[in-house]
Amino acid sequence: MKNIYLFLTLLIFIVSCTDDTIFEAEPLDKYAETSVWTTESLSDTFINEVYNGLPNSFAGMFSPDANTVDWYDHHNNANGQAITKGNLNPANSAGWGVTYNKGGDYITGNQSGLWGYMYKKIRAVNTVLKNLNSEDQAFMDSRTGEVLTLRAIFYSRLALAFGKVINVGDDLLGLESDYLSMKQSPFLETMAYINSELDKAILLLPESQPEKGRITKYAAMAQKAEMLLIAASPRFNGGSYNTSLLQEAKAVNEAIVSSGKFSLLPNFADATKLLDGNTELIFGRFMTAKRKIDRDNYTDHNLAPGGAGGFTTYTPTQSLVDQFEVIDGTTSFIPATWSNNVRTVTSNSAYSDDDMYSNRDPRFYETVFYQGAKRNATYTIDVSEGGQDSRSCTGCQWWNNGFFGYYVKKFIGTYLNGNWPSPEINDGVTTLHRLAGVYLNHAEILFQLGDQAGALNMVNTIRKRAGMVEYTSIDMDKIKHETVVEMIGEGKRFNNLRRWDDIDEYHKTGEWGIKYTNNGDGTYASEFIEISTPSWNDKFYWIPIPQKEMDKNPGLEQAPGY
Repeated sequence: MKNIYLFLTLLIFIVSCTDDTIFEAEPLDKYAETSVWTTESLSDTFINEVYNGLPNSFAGMFSPDANTVDWYDHHNNANGQAITKGNLNPANSAGWGVTYNKGGDYITGNQSGLWGYMYKKIRAVNTVLKNLNSEDQAFMDSRTGEVLTLRAIFYSRLALAFGKVINVGDDLLGLESDYLSMKQSPFLETMAYINSELDKAILLLPESQPEKGRITKYAAMAQKAEMLLIAASPRFNGGSYNTSLLQEAKAVNEAIVSSGKFSLLPNFADATKLLDGNTELIFGRFMTAKRKIDRDNYTDHNLAPGGAGGFTTYTPTQSLVDQFEVIDGTTSFIPATWSNNVRTVTSNSAYSDDDMYSNRDPRFYETVFYQGAKRNATYTIDVSEGGQDSRSCTGCQWWNNGFFGYYVKKFIGTYLNGNWPSPEINDGVTTLHRLAGVYLNHAEILFQLGDQAGALNMVNTIRKRAGMVEYTSIDMDKIKHETVVEMIGEGKRFNNLRRWDDIDEYHKTGEWGIKYTNNGDGTYASEFIEISTPSWNDKFYWIPIPQKEMDKNPGLEQAPGY
């Protein structure tokens, strides 16, 4: 026993007398902060994580559109049902706009959802701006421009959700910071700041990057043009457009289009899912199948019906289906319209509800699966009562089947019949800006500035690619219509309806679907069914700041009406 004690005593002595440098050596499993910011590969590891603050397909594209009656959030991901069901409030708004752990302790540390998550990412950007140090000026310029653009996008997500937000500038806030004295900036002031930051980024960024998904000059320009258009819109300018901001947006869009860097793909279906050779994509967030990230990168499985072992996470509604035109020779027309929760069918004899899905805009067939549509060579959609894709099916995952009689086709790359891989993830891209969207925004800008010929040309370019009859004249209703059928599910619909000041009138209609009953003789009877009643309240123009944030800072001003 004495020998053991002696050994331990000697060991302690030897360790305590060892050269102090061993305690100053860098650990083998970690990096010193100075090494991170002076080693490009390590800096990129940090910056790449900042990119995770970009919208993903669920919280950034599908869920915002589900805040309208055109697109339904089946499982209430990112609180996508809260507005259409009329129950959005400060107690549940932490779940709005974020999926799963991005609204909780693991990411934000305070259950403050999008509000907390965006400010966490803004702090990360400010950390980069303060510390990044490379002798390679091209690297410094590019990464600085990238994070400036990311911060602008994070602020745009905050402002478009909550209206008045806190602008922390370049400050690297810490425990000692005086948070209670920070004041919120009005919406248009924040938008002006966003665009000034994007101006800085544009000057630094290269025209192209060696890696897919890394921000370029044109990505920043597309973000700026869209933010300028939003800021110029009627909702924020007393019911009319701000022509000065429109002129700015026009110049940016023209620079993108005239660059020759982008072109429309021949096929509409490829525009939101082609990973390689996508000449239409200006900026997207690429997700790989290497690891599972919430539900961000297994859309193929999530959008599949329960009959195919999927989750039916989002579904189109009847009001969306009715917006895809019917083609009748050299003319086309909208088959049915909705107003005050009443559906009015066209008097044009070329259309009948008994043959609802014939001769529609070709984009309809690439966006929506409907009764009798072929999902693949061996799977036909059957939403009729008792059918494999209905809520009343037997021996199936009925709880994962939709309510509306429709399923999403757009965005899906693989149509499996339940034999999903494990893990069930897929490569994918969240389309943040593409050329077709620039064209449609530009059409609106040109029309409002009095250039009807230019606006008509922009819209017809999109319609021609789609295989649609071209317009002979243009107005705002046609531009708005084209924006819906081209861009649905891409995260633009909710913001567009709000900025146009149309959403209150539009949401006087509830969410409708269609129900089919098999007559037993190869025919089906159909009826329209109301899934949720109209529930719009003008306070929903803004999302309420989560209550836990309000409790922590009594100086915060809550959105009106809450």
